Amino acid sequence: MRRSLFLALLSSLTLALNSCGGKNQPVHYSTLVMGTFCDLTFYPTTNTNVKEASALIFQRIKHLESLWSIYRKESEISRLNLTGRVKVSPETRLVIEKSREISQITGGAFDITIAPLMVAWQKGEKRGKIPEIKKYLPLVDYRKVKISPDGTVTFLKKGMAIDLGGIGKGAAVDEAVTLLKALGINSGLVNLGGNIYAFGNGPHQGKWRVGIQNPEKEGVIGSILIKDCGVSTSGNYQRYLEIAGKRYSHILDPKTGTLKNFPASVTVVAPTATLADGLSTALFVLGPEKGMRVAEKIKGVEVLFIVSDGKLISTKNFPFG
Repeated sequence: MRRSLFLALLSSLTLALNSCGGKNQPVHYSTLVMGTFCDLTFYPTTNTNVKEASALIFQRIKHLESLWSIYRKESEISRLNLTGRVKVSPETRLVIEKSREISQITGGAFDITIAPLMVAWQKGEKRGKIPEIKKYLPLVDYRKVKISPDGTVTFLKKGMAIDLGGIGKGAAVDEAVTLLKALGINSGLVNLGGNIYAFGNGPHQGKWRVGIQNPEKEGVIGSILIKDCGVSTSGNYQRYLEIAGKRYSHILDPKTGTLKNFPASVTVVAPTATLADGLSTALFVLGPEKGMRVAEKIKGVEVLFIVSDGKLISTKNFPFG
């Protein structure tokens, strides 16, 4: 079932936490990593060294960035894109495998092999001209990325390249949460550039409140209550390309090579931040009608579409707070 409301446009996730009072107060740390801010909020135990814990989390995410960033020549992804064959770390192998799973369940609406197309569009922006995309489409196919048992990743077609920008932050959030739990933290929230995972009891009726910001002006106009799940939003309002005076969303349709400007945004709540991150991109590409059909088949997933006329379309149990 679907639930439709006519409200102002909602969009990117903004952390909205209020203290619950009492002696056990949450601690908060923040740093710049993966080109955005990472915010940690957690309730320490009596044995927790909060500074050491936060430092370990940030160090872990920075390590993942060193493996996955296409802007670092020595990263595993950059070397793979250059040579077409690299034995990767377990972390990189896992995120590629998770990417492939999301590609399969969305019929290819999510595909990390879009890198050649994205480069073409970025060059087109610099030249002020829409690129010729047809020649790059044959290079986009997640099924042509082979992963051997020893962790060697091979492109089955010359010229292919991958970009983990549509899933890497969500995967990093999940890694951070796993480490926090290993350190004995039972309750907290990790927010990496709007990719969020909240676990354990939060300060709002045992849950964590995440505010939803109005993309057209200042302020938060809505919120959701979550616990033990990830949240991610994809939209056409923050990042974009501009060619010949026209703005294009940064979200690319892997099948057509075109940049999508509809809907306004998609927010996904899922069992993991990795799944929420990848699905928010895929469902944005699919649009409300097809996207809802896909989302309703995936256990533990709730979705909110914001279409251009301000109409809200959500799954039945989307956690409005």
